[in-house]
Amino acid sequence: MVLVDKGSTIDVIFCGTLQGMNIDLGKVVPTPKPLTSFSGTTSMTLGSIKLPFIAKGVTKIIDFAVVDHPAIYNVIMGTTWINSMKAVPSTYHICRKFPTPKGTAIIWVCQKQSRLCFLAEFKLQKIMTTSMAKPKRTKITRLSNESDLEKIIQNHLLKQRLQNRKAIRLLSQTLQSVRKNQTRKKLPIQ
Repeated sequence: MVLVDKGSTIDVIFCGTLQGMNIDLGKVVPTPKPLTSFSGTTSMTLGSIKLPFIAKGVTKIIDFAVVDHPAIYNVIMGTTWINSMKAVPSTYHICRKFPTPKGTAIIWVCQKQSRLCFLAEFKLQKIMTTSMAKPKRTKITRLSNESDLEKIIQNHLLKQRLQNRKAIRLLSQTLQSVRKNQTRKKLPIQ
């Protein structure tokens, strides 16, 4: 899934997408930059990577910011992509128009899938924020040896993995429902 976001000043690709494309994360140029979301939270990018992006026969080399966060989308295309494509986004008509060598191309948005993706992203963010907002404190008494410390650390890591599995399970279930409800075989752009 591709999200075209007129409010985003950068183009974002997620680590999971790169792994799914069999692109080695070693190809990411390590230039971390702060990334601020709409909600005001700030995180750091892992770096950037240049990849070709094809839309209706028009290929552009895009400089993506690489982010390691779970998301329902594979890519977020921002204003840099919109401007490089000379695209005209229409929220009223729910489409993007841009020039091609063969004339004007139009990418339509499936409103049903757009709603499903929005709800899935909302659920995913809710799970991630609730799991991060309520950290449980572990009372550590006197440790008899290093193996006790290792057990405590292993238990903590196991709990974090379980929380991440819940988020990943929700994400995969939502993606399955989106795929079932797909009316087109082409990649929808929202």
